[in-house]
Amino acid sequence: MPKYQYTIRGILYQPTDINQLLTSLTQNLNLEAHVREMKNRFVLEIEGEADAFRTFEPLLLKTLTEAINIQSYVKKEYNNRQKRFTPKNYTDLKDAFQAGLKKCVQLLNRGDIVAIKTQRGFHILCNGAKTNAVKSLRNIIKAPTKPLPLIFKNLLGIEKFVLLSKQEKALLERENHPFVIAKKRILHRLEKERYKFVLSPHINPLNRHISVALPNATLYSLLFEEVTFPLVSIEAKTEDGTPIKDTEELIKNYGDHFKCILEETPPDEQSYPREVYQIIYGKLKRILPEEKIDIPEGYTRIVLTKEESILAQKEIKPLTLLLDENRQEQPKYSALSLLFTQLPLEDILTLELPFSLQEVKTLHTQWQNRENTKESNSVLVYFDAVASLSGALHDKSYPYESLCICEGSFEVCEENLFAYTIDNDQISIDLTANLHKNNKLKHLASTLVNTLSTIIMEIAKQEQKPTALQGDIFAFRDFTELTIEKLEENGIDYLF
Repeated sequence: MPKYQYTIRGILYQPTDINQLLTSLTQNLNLEAHVREMKNRFVLEIEGEADAFRTFEPLLLKTLTEAINIQSYVKKEYNNRQKRFTPKNYTDLKDAFQAGLKKCVQLLNRGDIVAIKTQRGFHILCNGAKTNAVKSLRNIIKAPTKPLPLIFKNLLGIEKFVLLSKQEKALLERENHPFVIAKKRILHRLEKERYKFVLSPHINPLNRHISVALPNATLYSLLFEEVTFPLVSIEAKTEDGTPIKDTEELIKNYGDHFKCILEETPPDEQSYPREVYQIIYGKLKRILPEEKIDIPEGYTRIVLTKEESILAQKEIKPLTLLLDENRQEQPKYSALSLLFTQLPLEDILTLELPFSLQEVKTLHTQWQNRENTKESNSVLVYFDAVASLSGALHDKSYPYESLCICEGSFEVCEENLFAYTIDNDQISIDLTANLHKNNKLKHLASTLVNTLSTIIMEIAKQEQKPTALQGDIFAFRDFTELTIEKLEENGIDYLF
């Protein structure tokens, strides 16, 4: 909860008990107040919910004005992480850090990339309002489409570009200031002209959501004293996910692309690992670190992850997947493997695919002989196939890229279904029907999402038990909300 200190200089008009005045104001707002009276000065420390402060402050000033000849009034926010009142101007910086920070600010304004060291390791930063800066950052971190997180100076800045519910606002204002995945606002032309800057469209080019947060460390508080634009902030990590704390290792992993590397850490730095949340169907879900839910006995378990798909006692029929030369799954190989399973080779050769005819024949032989293949029953394979068959994505740069693309193209109004069968222990889905007629991403993605949610609903009806939804695929908000709506329409209780 926020805590503020009010220092008020003034003289009482008449003998008055300030504590009594405060008690009458705070008791109905659930605020805690402490007063220290000094000569011609009163120091008030107030703690409580943010909404209560908005009601409290006008009443405080009105009440005190009637009792005190107020000569000056200063308000400071208490930072619980630093255990001190944080003044607006941070004057006790080390000279080296202060000079380095000033240079970083100049470079960020110009659209360059910088790296600044914190207690947890290096952070790579750029100006989120400059498209060239965001593109350069993507080249450095080798992530052409992966959604980038944004840190804003204040909540007002976030609301200019993101649609926030009351729950999401409260979440952003938590003490540890987690990242919140929310929907982007579609800006009117007049808004774009009025604002000093707009977000780069390359922050998340694939869908309608972005990850936003408020400053949670001294570093960002200091930066936002000088900059007004949002910052793209990436933690520098090795391939195995270890934070990078050494300059040589930073350059080894990311190259010598930084205009400035600030090796001095901020004084009194307090840095915490960021949690990532999303509001799905009105419920708070923690995405990172992944939230584990305890499922009571008697629930039907629906588990969808990038590794497996388990629906009650059934599973998606395993597919033999071709792998690339690095033995990695790629959308174009997943699509081709699925076509080999569901169509004769003659029909496949008539489709437009990212392979030559000879390559298709060679890969078909390889698939039949189970060379460089693996068995998979994950629904993520179907999202990969849809992304490739539509021509939207053939080679992905991170595991959930196809899911992210489908989320950006999904429409709830789509009521088509792919042909599917539910046997005793397996579920089969046929994506090939009418592929010649309509292979647009919007149609294929919407049909797949609608088909999967319908399958889950049918299995839940068969089991006649409450249903628990688990797995990282349910971080796909539209898919999860559509599934929940179908469960509710059929009177099925659920947990997710």
